[in-house]
Amino acid sequence: MHMYYKFAIIVLIIICLVGCSSNSNIDNLNSDIQLKIGYRSAENFKERYSNLVNQKFPSLNYSVVSLYEMIDQGSNNQQIAASTDIIFVPNEMMSDFINDGLLINLEPLITKNKLDLAKYHPEIIEYTRSLGEGKLFGIPTSIRGTLLVYNKDIFDAHQIDYPHDGMTWEEVLNVAQLFPQNGLVNSAFLSSEIIYEIGRIRNLQAYNSDFGTVNIANEQWEDVWNLVITPLRSEALSLQRNSFLNNEAAMAFLSDSNSQVIEEHTNWETITMPIDPHYPTETNYTFTDGFYALSANTQHVNESFELLQFFLSPQISQLEKANRHHTISIYKNDPPLKAEQSMLKLKPGSIDYEGLPYEFFLIGETTIKELLSSNLSIEDALAAMQVTIEQKLLEQQ
Repeated sequence: MHMYYKFAIIVLIIICLVGCSSNSNIDNLNSDIQLKIGYRSAENFKERYSNLVNQKFPSLNYSVVSLYEMIDQGSNNQQIAASTDIIFVPNEMMSDFINDGLLINLEPLITKNKLDLAKYHPEIIEYTRSLGEGKLFGIPTSIRGTLLVYNKDIFDAHQIDYPHDGMTWEEVLNVAQLFPQNGLVNSAFLSSEIIYEIGRIRNLQAYNSDFGTVNIANEQWEDVWNLVITPLRSEALSLQRNSFLNNEAAMAFLSDSNSQVIEEHTNWETITMPIDPHYPTETNYTFTDGFYALSANTQHVNESFELLQFFLSPQISQLEKANRHHTISIYKNDPPLKAEQSMLKLKPGSIDYEGLPYEFFLIGETTIKELLSSNLSIEDALAAMQVTIEQKLLEQQ
């Protein structure tokens, strides 16, 4: 059966279940109020939720506020919160919304409405509470991440020990270089992201945002760049996206969108992503797209929380999973695929590149290409890169 028709059938089944399960105790959202829902875009909301919301709450009046449109127009977080009742806060904005006092603490509402948090993955609830210093200001709709997988047959053929959970970036790159080529395929990151992440772990500061200074032309950063450039030059670290799926690579970083595809391959395993040894039980590479939360400005707290519970319902979770909007359901009783299991072994964290401007990555990728296509030394490359970034940042002032 064509995938489109499979998905259409799933949608129809879910809509039927939603409609059949509606009752007067749940459907108390009435036409006397209008809820303002903050979401990525109105079109995106319409595609994902409108039919189900209308089926579940036929008398509800609501409008959708496009967050990205407001951001593009220069609106700040306070203005966004003031324009909404219930809001889907993107992951990267959640801490700021909490710290600015723009969201309602959901704990009293969770207790009042007897929302059972035990049915969700505890790691993701714990992560959310950590953002609010122990309080829960939002609940995520999904769990996403990056995968590190390895081909057992290739390791066996080269008589090399399998990689294991809890390896550092240096250890993973060293294992990759035990193979003549395609020891590790990277189709999930920019190579410069790996470099800056290793530098961050080593407490190296590439950019001081307070003074606007760049500091990458030094021996410490040269060592980090050498860790990545050396396997790239030998092709032990490869950018050939399909080589792992074609059984040509020993290990691979894959985006979670590949989790379903890789299930069809044989004799492979997945391990945790490289760790920061300072925080061995946490990871930057398991995360959420965002959190459903209530604006501190809402005059319709109970109604907004009712709708929030619906967005977190099993029906919505199954629909999103069927449409591959995320990889892992937030529900514990909905087990992840084999490729996704390692994503839950470590506590989710938040990536922090010390506010690196985009120029660091853009010019970083150009510098990497120059290093791979010439005899340019890393020392000279970083000296030139520092000057170029400083000029670009100066032009923006």
